[in-house]
Amino acid sequence: MSSDPKSPVVIAAGGFGLIVSDGKVVTKLHHTAKSCKDGQAEFFKARRVYESFKDVRCVTTPKPLGFSMTEKAYNGKKFMCSFTMEAVRGVKINGREMLVHAVLSQPQFDKEIGQNQNKEVGPDNPTRGWHAGEKNLLARAGVEPAKVAQRIGSAIVHMVMDAQIYPFDVEYLVGNKQSLVVLDFGMAEIIPLKDYADMDSLVQKLFEVGGGDAVGIADDIYYPSLESEYKLDFYQGMKNAAAKCKMPEKAQYLLKYVAEDLGIDIQSMKRRKL
Repeated sequence: MSSDPKSPVVIAAGGFGLIVSDGKVVTKLHHTAKSCKDGQAEFFKARRVYESFKDVRCVTTPKPLGFSMTEKAYNGKKFMCSFTMEAVRGVKINGREMLVHAVLSQPQFDKEIGQNQNKEVGPDNPTRGWHAGEKNLLARAGVEPAKVAQRIGSAIVHMVMDAQIYPFDVEYLVGNKQSLVVLDFGMAEIIPLKDYADMDSLVQKLFEVGGGDAVGIADDIYYPSLESEYKLDFYQGMKNAAAKCKMPEKAQYLLKYVAEDLGIDIQSMKRRKL
């Protein structure tokens, strides 16, 4: 890859290497053997999730295009392998296009965050996108927060029950078509079939224990707070997905946990459309 203006530009960076995009294709460039092993695993997890979302309305993940062990170069640096996916368009904020993270845990949050969260976004600190709490989602992304909360709930159920993935450290964002975009499966884990035989332990790991360096999803920024105005919508999205997923009976364990954790009175709920 050359570095002329028509070539891909850096949109993010991390310990693994770089993420570059030409507007149509996003490429994750990995520079070590271990990183490549992790990158290949992420490709297969992303493919599972992509297939699980095919019949889910308004929820998507970029189509995984391939994983290559062919060496590539970018700006004079060599990378051992690459994972490519379709690019997702963001929304315009302050004259720039970016994806909006749906931060349900902090209703008032409204800030652009870089790779280094302690520094201003700039050439040496690529953006990780705009992070908007439920109070600011409509203004920043043009979509009702109730719909976003429902779609996150739905995405979690389909990833666990259909893709058979523990969605640890996964990101939930809004793009230019107002659909929920689910990204970053590097720390997600494939769920062994034996785990479904003990749903209480599976639920505890999913929501509370986590995996590796990742916390359980109940401690993630995308999980509603107790004070969230949209926790019922989050639950309703999970409930809708549970009725359609491959393991509806086992999905009830997820619903039970969320209802108890968020203090939801199931009997008083009214069905809402996704």
